Amino acid sequence: MSPKTPNQFQEIREKSREHLLAVSMRLFALNGYQATSISQIAKEAGVAKGALYHYFDSKETLLEEVIKLGLTNIQELFNDEELKSGDAKEQLRKLMQKTFKSMETDKEFWSLYASLITQMRGSEKLKEIFRPLVISTFDMLTNLLESNGVPDARMRALSIGGMIDGVALHYMYVMEEYPFEEVTDYIIDKMLFP
Repeated sequence: MSPKTPNQFQEIREKSREHLLAVSMRLFALNGYQATSISQIAKEAGVAKGALYHYFDSKETLLEEVIKLGLTNIQELFNDEELKSGDAKEQLRKLMQKTFKSMETDKEFWSLYASLITQMRGSEKLKEIFRPLVISTFDMLTNLLESNGVPDARMRALSIGGMIDGVALHYMYVMEEYPFEEVTDYIIDKMLFP
C-alpha cells in the first residue's frame, strides 16, 4: 500500500469535517445548542474530543460553521434561475414552494434555524451571522415585487418573510403533516394578490 498523497489527506480531512458538521447539526437541532456538549458531538461522531478541536476551535465556531453551511444552501435556493421567470405572483409561488420543499428535505437545518432565530435577542454573534441572510432575503423580495409594479413592496416583503418563518415554526414544532401547497396558494392568492 502506497502512502497517501496530500490531495488524499485533504479529501479525508474534508470528509471528516463534513461528518462533524452533520453530526453537530443533528444534535443542535435535536437537543438545542446550549444542551449539546462537545463531548456528545465527539462521541456521536466517533472521534476523540481532541480530534474535534483539531477541526473547530470551539463549540461556538462549530455552530457558526453549521449555520453558514445551511445559509449557503438557502442562498443557493434563492438564486435559482427558475425563480426569475413569470410575474411576481408566479415567482413568489415558486419561491415559497422551493422553500417549503427545503424544509421537508433539510428538516434538521430548518429546525436548528427556527430554534436559533428565537434566541438571537441575547446573542450578538447569532445576529451577526443571520442578519445578512435576512436583509438579502427582504431586499430580494422587495426588488421582485417592485420590478413587477406591486404596491407597498417593502411591507409585503416583510409580511412574506414573517409568514414563511411562521410556517417554519408550525411545521417544525406543531404539525408534522403540514399542508404546504394549500398554505402557499392561500398566502399568494388570498392574502397577497386577492
